[in-house]
Amino acid sequence: MINLTKIYEAHMGWQDMLGTLNSQYDATYSFYKDLVDEIRNSKWKLSSPLRLELVDPLFGVKANGLPDDKAYMYYLKPHFTENQASETAAIIGQDIQKKLDDGTYVANYFAIYDLRVLKDVAQKLSSNDPLVQGQGVAALNKATDRMNTDPFSFTIEMINEIRRLLAELGEGARPLMKPGQGFFARYERWSDAASTLKHTKFPHVSGSFQSPTPTDYMAVQAVCGPDLSKGESMTTVAFGGAARFTPPRIVSQTPTNWVCEGLGDLSADMIFSYPFQSAKTTEEGVVGFLKNNIRPEILGTTDSSGFIKWWENNVEEQIRAKYKEFSRSYEEIVKNLITQLHATKDSSFNMGPAPNGIVQSIRQQLRLDLLVLGELLKDQYQIQKKQPLPIQYFNSKEEPAPIKPPEIPRPVMAGGARYYKPTLRLTLLQALKNGSNAPGAVDAQPTQTSIFEYDRLAPLLYGQPVATTLPTPRGHALQLQKEIEFEFETLLWMLRRIKVARIDGQDRITSNELENADLEEQVQKITSKAEAFGKLLGVGESQDGAIVTLPTKEVRDVAINALEDIMALANEVHMYGAIANAVSWDKIRNVEAASDTQKEFNSKVQKQVQQLGGSMTRMGGPR
Repeated sequence: MINLTKIYEAHMGWQDMLGTLNSQYDATYSFYKDLVDEIRNSKWKLSSPLRLELVDPLFGVKANGLPDDKAYMYYLKPHFTENQASETAAIIGQDIQKKLDDGTYVANYFAIYDLRVLKDVAQKLSSNDPLVQGQGVAALNKATDRMNTDPFSFTIEMINEIRRLLAELGEGARPLMKPGQGFFARYERWSDAASTLKHTKFPHVSGSFQSPTPTDYMAVQAVCGPDLSKGESMTTVAFGGAARFTPPRIVSQTPTNWVCEGLGDLSADMIFSYPFQSAKTTEEGVVGFLKNNIRPEILGTTDSSGFIKWWENNVEEQIRAKYKEFSRSYEEIVKNLITQLHATKDSSFNMGPAPNGIVQSIRQQLRLDLLVLGELLKDQYQIQKKQPLPIQYFNSKEEPAPIKPPEIPRPVMAGGARYYKPTLRLTLLQALKNGSNAPGAVDAQPTQTSIFEYDRLAPLLYGQPVATTLPTPRGHALQLQKEIEFEFETLLWMLRRIKVARIDGQDRITSNELENADLEEQVQKITSKAEAFGKLLGVGESQDGAIVTLPTKEVRDVAINALEDIMALANEVHMYGAIANAVSWDKIRNVEAASDTQKEFNSKVQKQVQQLGGSMTRMGGPR
């Protein structure tokens, strides 16, 4: 609806503001947790391999025979994949040597200098020693650097051969010859956090070092970040409103040789080789400094790490407090949303009889969709089977007929715009009001009451039965109509648990009883019920379970649009709940943790819609 524009805009601004901070927070937690585990392992030799002690001469070289879906082994078992990578390097080296021996390169006009470089690379890659093979990889990379700076240093044939060899070795193949350096690179590329880490943005400078990758940045921040023991802040709000998280330090000593105060004048590789000095020791690179200066309360004991407790008590507590400050302005957004959700008046902005309140509008749209589907099913069954729809498809309890409404009032003015409220809508709403109770909440629980069918209201609308070729009325609601509406009312009832409460003299948003997982589960129920209705109508890819055949493409499109609309309405309500639930730190953490699950669920819904022959659109356009 157009009257939600400001709320949508404000919510998007809130998400943009905290999106970067959330991703940086998550990335830091995951990386620090693994880093602390490796430091503990290095100190007490708890398990093999000791990844902070290893050099990585064949980083990026493909492990011979390792399937693509086992790529995580590069991170979990670096000593195992190094043996397979050594096989790959040897195979490539032997292939180069064969072409040198049989004259293939000479026949293809390789220059003498080209052949000299290839001979050196072949000898080193053919070795059985990974350290020597790493020198062969380095020689190829050196040739690439020269090729990029001086395009005339090699023949075209040699340039193409270098590119081919590097592609066969593997993307980003290079020797990492400082202890622990391979751990950081492999974490970024192949750990469980790798897929999200690539989308996390950190500054490209940390202290005196350039930090082109997130792990480079976090490695230095673990030594140079905010000191929480001194109350230093981990959050900043940049120009333009984006909030950022700065990873804290986890060491007890502060470097004394200005490595934390520089301006990024040292290359990223020097993070692992440049001296880090403290009042007690001088270590080569950040890894040695971390191992020898990590805070005891974080390191823990041989039995357990102290990291999680330290993080929760220090890092998370500070962020929780900061979110309380941030959420003050966002609560105004949610208060406006709640008002719009449960509004009962009409609005001239809507240019017609659609209710201004979101809940009422959704109810109206849902009942229209369900009536369309129900009438299609009953009519087509009667026409095709020459008998009424069997009783098992109906709700077992007949609903009472509504009381006849009063006379329809004259046209009214609303917001300066004159429009006629249709007779049908007023009659239906009045009948609903005076007949049986609308589905809603009683004693904090959703009630289960059936929808009103058009043919049951027809005598009230027109004063006499409607002339049709089919017998009317047909009793009561279909069971699936009743079930879908009830599941929707449960979803709408969940929204009512988001409230404005007076706390400490201020209006605050409370939704402690509502979890985003509850909303998602309820949407799944609605989607499943809608899919079942689609099967009865035979609009899916398979005709299994169909009891009618829709006669034309136009009729089929009507059914598909109604089913799509039900799914889209459910996701719309879910979105409102997520907006309102993003006030507190706990709720935002819940949203973040469920993001992958939500994406998977949305993909499933979209697939179901596509099976119906449509796409996720709404009848009448977006609200």
